[in-house]
Parts: sequence; structure tokens; C-alpha cells
Amino acid sequence: MSAPAWPTAKDGTGRAFRLTSAPASPTTKGRRRAGRLHLTGRDVRSGFPVLPADGHAVYRLGPGLLLVFKPRGHIEEPHAHAYRQTLRVLRGALRVRTARGMRVLRPSSAALTLVAGRRHATEAIDDTWLVAESPRRR
Repeated sequence: MSAPAWPTAKDGTGRAFRLTSAPASPTTKGRRRAGRLHLTGRDVRSGFPVLPADGHAVYRLGPGLLLVFKPRGHIEEPHAHAYRQTLRVLRGALRVRTARGMRVLRPSSAALTLVAGRRHATEAIDDTWLVAESPRRR
């Protein structure tokens, strides 16, 4: 049996990236899913395989690179990370609140970089896919 072909996708800046290996099992609603990742069909518009997402899910694409799904209405309470984080929305819309104000990220938006230690909260306005990048840790 051959390895599955992973799709090429474009982030909010139009840069292409390829999933080169199977993402880690997604975390959904605070529980770890067991088993391997199974694709659930193909997107009608793009023809790309569809990743399963029936709740908040995080897929590790590589060191410091996460693919995240947040269903409409998903809220992350105010929190901070010990590292810089850059958010790029691929599909949907994400409201991000910081002490400096509120911003809505969409696929056409510039990436948002949050400095280490900056408290922020998020809310998915629509079903949202985003890429979260952080510096590689050695």
C-alpha cells in the first residue's frame, strides 16, 4: 500500500505549502483521537482531500507549524503563549482580541503576529481553518 498523497494548499498570503507526512492525530474537544488520520472525501471546489473536523482540531504539520480548525462559535478565552505566534486564516473568519484592540482575520487578510506573552482571545465567526506558526524550537 502506498503512502497517501497529501494536498498542496495556499495560506492567506498566497504562498503554497504541501503536507508531506501524516499530521498527528487531531485533538478534539479536549480529547485525543485514537488511531490514524483518515481523509473524508474531496472538497468540491478545490478537489483537495478533506481532513476530518467535527470540532476544534489541531494538526501538527511540522516543527512550529500547526493547521487548526475552529468551528463557528468556537471561543478561546484570553491566554498567552511563551513564544511568538503568527496566524494566517486559510478559510473562514477569526476574531482576535488583544489589549491593543480587535481584528478580524480572513483569507485575504495579512497575517497577524502575536509577540510572546501577549494575551489574546479568539472567536471563530465562521467555520475556520488557519495556520499557526511559531519559531522552531531546538
